[in-house]
Amino acid sequence: MYVHRLTLENWKSHKNTEFTFGKVNLVRGANNSGKSSVGAALEFLLTGRCIGTQEAGQGAERLIRQGTKQSTVSADIGTQTAPTMHIDRFRTQAGGSVLGKMNGRQYAGKQIEEMFDKKGWNKAVLSAALRAGRFLALSPAEQKELLADVLKPESVVVPAEIQQAMAKCFEGQIVEKVDLEAAREFEVRATKLRAECTAALREIGEPAPVEERPKNAPTLAQTQARLDQLRTEQKALVREKEKKENAWAERQEKRRQLPIQIEQLAKRILSDADEKRYMEATEHAAETNKALAELQKINIQIEDYQAQIRGAAKHAGKCPTCGHETDTEELTARLEKSISAAESRIPGIQATLDRYADAKDAQNALRIHREAIVDSEQLKRELAVLPKSDVLPDTKKDQEQLDELEGRIQKGQSILADLSASEQRRQAFREATEKRAVLAQKRESADVLAKWAGAGSGGVQSQMASGKLGAFTDAINAVLGKFGYACSIELEPYEIRARRLDGDASLELASLSESESWRFSMAFQAAIAKATGLSLVVLDRADVLVGPNRSTMLKTILSCNLDQVFLLASVDNLTAKLPPEITVFDLSLNGSGETTIGKGENA
Repeated sequence: MYVHRLTLENWKSHKNTEFTFGKVNLVRGANNSGKSSVGAALEFLLTGRCIGTQEAGQGAERLIRQGTKQSTVSADIGTQTAPTMHIDRFRTQAGGSVLGKMNGRQYAGKQIEEMFDKKGWNKAVLSAALRAGRFLALSPAEQKELLADVLKPESVVVPAEIQQAMAKCFEGQIVEKVDLEAAREFEVRATKLRAECTAALREIGEPAPVEERPKNAPTLAQTQARLDQLRTEQKALVREKEKKENAWAERQEKRRQLPIQIEQLAKRILSDADEKRYMEATEHAAETNKALAELQKINIQIEDYQAQIRGAAKHAGKCPTCGHETDTEELTARLEKSISAAESRIPGIQATLDRYADAKDAQNALRIHREAIVDSEQLKRELAVLPKSDVLPDTKKDQEQLDELEGRIQKGQSILADLSASEQRRQAFREATEKRAVLAQKRESADVLAKWAGAGSGGVQSQMASGKLGAFTDAINAVLGKFGYACSIELEPYEIRARRLDGDASLELASLSESESWRFSMAFQAAIAKATGLSLVVLDRADVLVGPNRSTMLKTILSCNLDQVFLLASVDNLTAKLPPEITVFDLSLNGSGETTIGKGENA
């Protein structure tokens, strides 16, 4: 990475400062002149955090220049030959944002982070290279994780037993190779799963053992079958008892109803005289029908004569039918004579009709008479066969059997309920035991996977880093050696050992002097920048070195083959003649507390 131009707007003491950088840059000035703010701005631009903020960037609002509402850090970055991307990071009291522009396209926060991640420059790597002392200030676990990021090992083959653990943990998911990112993901997932299994096992607890079923004791199915059989016997006995009682009740009802029904039928049976009369009516049906037809014919004739008389009265002197001249009085006398003759025949015909009943009525009366005789005889026979003495049958024994069966059924139901509850307890015990076994097995597999994928002792992350650790250590010692020091790094167990080249005694990193710590930090920063391809470091407080060490530092920087280096130092400590390769920026504060910039002698 190469920063061509950096602009600070309302960033701490910088109101509006612009830098155009070279390969090696010295930013110097008195205390509080804003030189450290340049290093902080570079880290904040690329990571969203720096000295003065928390790890996630909280507190950056305190870095906004007093009296203003927003700070902006902008830069053109790319390769040594030309910038390829412009980045602006904004910060207000309410929050922040970052925008990037490259090849005419615009990118926002996460997209920029992902672009850097693909190059191997996550936030941890960037902060370690851009902040002096950052690596040595980390805990051993954090250092180890950072080294895994820096060394960026190749994918490793997952052993068969670990693949089996993966399958048990993640529903059959298996991968044959993992890179560092995948290993970390599996470590997180396996650790979480292990905790979930432990919590689930704690919630289930140890299942209480249940009583065993006695040998030869009836099973739940056998008890249910026997209970069903008893209920079947009970239903059959109830039906038999009801059958007896219903038969007696039916006979009693017949004994009461039959005489009434016989009496009602007797009313439909004809007397001998009526039967004889109706028989004669049916025998003389033809004669009666003939008389009835003749009577109807006479009535029609009389109605016709009467209509002619009425017509003659209306048309006096003319025939009421043809209209010719005629004697209407004579005509009326003849018609009345005809009516008298017809009426004289009616009494004889009516006498015939009165002698015999209507044939249809006679036939219907005779049919009802005969049916009543048949039905009455049938009912008399039914009444005759009824027992003379008929008392309610004795069902006491039946009831006793029913009571006995009910008792056995209730006892069976109680036994069945006990067996069912016992079986449910055994089933619950089996399920809980099986569930605990599954959870315990999954937890064991998760533990195996978490340890294998982790950065701890024997973990794959440490194994990954080990392959490139030698070259990384050599890069550190290439810098330390110029100052008369060396170090070695062990990942399992994790340890960093330091020593002077002129002695064998080990040095405790925590006991190093400020100057020694700065040199070790510089060595780690340079090695990290080289290993990740970042090839850029920011070395704050460079004025901590004095005398020969200062000269050694400058020579080392110029020869360490990094793309870009930033030195931040107080003006009164790096006043010696500087090599021409170094671009110098002199910072100072004006009367308004604003940083101003002037170029040094190498500008």
